[in-house]
Amino acid sequence: TAGLGGSGEVNLLITNEGFGEPMLVFRNGKLVKRFTAGGDSRKAKFYIKDDDLSARLVGERPVWDWPFPESATVAQHLKISGNSNVGMGTAPDIWNVILNAMVAIVPRSWWKSKAFS
Repeated sequence: TAGLGGSGEVNLLITNEGFGEPMLVFRNGKLVKRFTAGGDSRKAKFYIKDDDLSARLVGERPVWDWPFPESATVAQHLKISGNSNVGMGTAPDIWNVILNAMVAIVPRSWWKSKAFS
């Protein structure tokens, strides 16, 4: 948390609490809660077309579920009939692997505990 202007402790708590929050997503057009923050690893394309500059510069990157509200709010606004997903990831990829393992091992209730953070 170095370089956060003294807010490292608060940032760590907020991040850890996120792992304990439900994901609000749409599945088959219906809003559902999933406790998968930090899990459900997958690759996301950071481009639209294969010949986009961002395809070459960024490409596909590992991401995992995160409880950003957009997964529910954008889907509700657009009245989708399918599924919605949001994700985040970090670099280097070893941090994604470590976070996925920790979320699989540590009970969700612990992530919301200030003492755990």
